[in-house]
Amino acid sequence: MTVVKETVESDILSEETPSTVSSLIIQSNELPLSSADSDKPSVKMVCPNTSYEFERDWKTFKNRGGDLLYHYLQCIPPASYGVLFKESIEYDRFEEIIELLDTKYTVDRSNEEIADVLINLSKVKRLDMLVGFLSSKHKQALKRLLEKIKESVPDDIHTQLTKLYNVTLAQ
Repeated sequence: MTVVKETVESDILSEETPSTVSSLIIQSNELPLSSADSDKPSVKMVCPNTSYEFERDWKTFKNRGGDLLYHYLQCIPPASYGVLFKESIEYDRFEEIIELLDTKYTVDRSNEEIADVLINLSKVKRLDMLVGFLSSKHKQALKRLLEKIKESVPDDIHTQLTKLYNVTLAQ
């Protein structure tokens, strides 16, 4: 897997507040995954181009375990979320992504990468409805994520994220 870390100009949340956020770019659309366990075969993951492909693959990988979902989510460039989830993302998928961010990304990924996912996920249409129906468990996960990335993103972007995700942080 060839990974390039680059800084991209991000006017994601608002055209009035451009800032830079690190993003992880995968040079090919494929992420070969070989498990540390010798009894599990390696899996070749291909980034989805449509929401149908995403749903199909997500369900397949979900049945095979959370680690595969984590690796699958990593193979999708966050900047493509808006195109991939044109109208909206399924509520269950949204919750599962939040959970993966909270349990896996916080261990293995930088705060900038977590911020990149949250920023691009916030561009998905009908986010307010998705957030409105989140369980308290997932609201707490979002709160932990936003607290974690606070020092890694500009204040104006962080403020917009807390509003979009309807999270109140302690001052």
